[in-house]
Amino acid sequence: MCIRDRSGFYDYGPLGTLLKRNIVDIWRLFFVTCEDNIEIECPTITPEDVLVASGHVNSFVDYVVVCERCKAEYRADHLIKDVKGKEVYEIEEIKKELSDIRCPNCGSILSRASEHNLMFRTETGLKERKTCYARPETAQGIFTDFRRIYKYVREKLPIGVAQVGKVYRNEISPRKGMLRLREFTIAEVEFFYLNFSYPKAHYHVCFYPEGALQTEGDLPIFRDALFQPIEELTGESEAMKRQKEPLKSYTHKKPK
Repeated sequence: MCIRDRSGFYDYGPLGTLLKRNIVDIWRLFFVTCEDNIEIECPTITPEDVLVASGHVNSFVDYVVVCERCKAEYRADHLIKDVKGKEVYEIEEIKKELSDIRCPNCGSILSRASEHNLMFRTETGLKERKTCYARPETAQGIFTDFRRIYKYVREKLPIGVAQVGKVYRNEISPRKGMLRLREFTIAEVEFFYLNFSYPKAHYHVCFYPEGALQTEGDLPIFRDALFQPIEELTGESEAMKRQKEPLKSYTHKKPK
């Protein structure tokens, strides 16, 4: 794995690529194949109208402060947590806690907290340029394609729709490691159902409430499958083949 000069971006080497593929394959086996859901793939560039309707253009923001001397940028809530050990989310609380905090890098005064939209903005077209964004999550494509998907399944509910793909977030201060990046792969499932279309149950058969799972053997365990070698580039790992049988007994059957 190679870290690029700009923080928040990673290259996957040969082993990292295989490990990531194993993780995605196991996720797809569990949430798509065994759950009898469908999967789609949408463009990573999303029209502005879609993200205005979803609230991302106005609300998908973090608060940033900038040092007036060294120009270092900090995400306000993270800076407060690092310095004071407090977790704050509302802008008024953030402003109050920042009043006596100086730049950790040079000790100078920080600017006032301002909004920073986390989406990467771009344009499409030449003569008629239209504002678009690199998608911050995969859910919007599922929602905008719902009518086509609904017709595809012959207008029957419930429907489970999955999507796996790249998303982009212009993080203020990406942390070291893989948990907070500017480009990463995300896997999501959206369920569409009427209140009466699923049988009444408090939890899914594969997701037990706290205390209900007595032993590790009560549920399929995928931990060992992640690090198994791939026999063929187009085939499956032995660990994934072994996981198919126990998973079948936990498949959630949808009502007819």
